[in-house]
Amino acid sequence: MSLSALKPKTEQTKESKNLEKKVIIKYVYVYVYTYDFKKY
Repeated sequence: MSLSALKPKTEQTKESKNLEKKVIIKYVYVYVYTYDFKKY
């Protein structure tokens, strides 16, 4: 297995990790928003 064959795979995992981060941030934002909304 060559290094050039490995590179696209690492890029793919990088992309999916970024996507996961965005989803987590979205959930946290929604959670905080609804929590703050309940306080008022």
